[in-house]
Amino acid sequence: MAEIVVELKGFDEAIAWLERAPETANSLFAEAVERGLQAIAGRVKAYPPATEANRPGRVTRDGRPMGYYERGQGWWYPVKQAKTLGGVRLKSVGVRPLGRKAAEQLGAVGYKLIRSSGRLREHWTTRIEKQPDGVEGVIGTGVSYAGAVEGFVSQDPRQARLPASRGWPSLETAFREGVPDIEAALGEAVQRLADEFNKGR
Repeated sequence: MAEIVVELKGFDEAIAWLERAPETANSLFAEAVERGLQAIAGRVKAYPPATEANRPGRVTRDGRPMGYYERGQGWWYPVKQAKTLGGVRLKSVGVRPLGRKAAEQLGAVGYKLIRSSGRLREHWTTRIEKQPDGVEGVIGTGVSYAGAVEGFVSQDPRQARLPASRGWPSLETAFREGVPDIEAALGEAVQRLADEFNKGR
C-alpha cells in the first residue's frame, strides 16, 4: 500500500516538551498516537452493511446465475449440475445446495466455495515507533486485496470504482476523519505533561 503522512500543526507546545522532557514526553505521545491510530483502524475495520453481492440468488441481465461473496469465507460460484456438488450437502465444507424451487428459479442446483477471504477486518495492525525527535505511528495490513477494497482512492482506481459504491471507506477518508482524534489525544498528552510539571514546582 501507499503511504499517508499526517502533519499536525499548532503543537509547538508538544515540541517544547520533547526538548524539555524527551523521555516522559515521548511515552505520553506514543500513547496518544496509538489511541489516534486505533480510532482510524476502528473506521476501516467497520464493514458496511451487506448488499445483494453478498447473498445468493443473483442473476445477470440475461438470466444466467451469478456467484456471490460471503465475508469471512470467499466466493461462492453457481453450479448447474448436481454431480458437480459431489453429493456433499454441508456449507461448512464449501458446498451449498439449493432446494428444488430455488434451483428452478436460479437455473443452478447450488454453489461451491472458493475460500478466498483474507479476513480484512481482523488484519489491520498498528505500530508505534519512538524517534529521537518524536513518535511515528504506522497502520497497515498484509491482506492482498486491501488496496482494492479500502485503499487510496487517489492512487488506486479499483477502490473508487466498486467498493466505494458499496459503502467501503478508503484509508484516506479514515485518516481525514481520524485527525481530530489524534489532535485530541495529543492535546490531552500535552496537558498531562504540564500538570505533572506543575506538581513538581
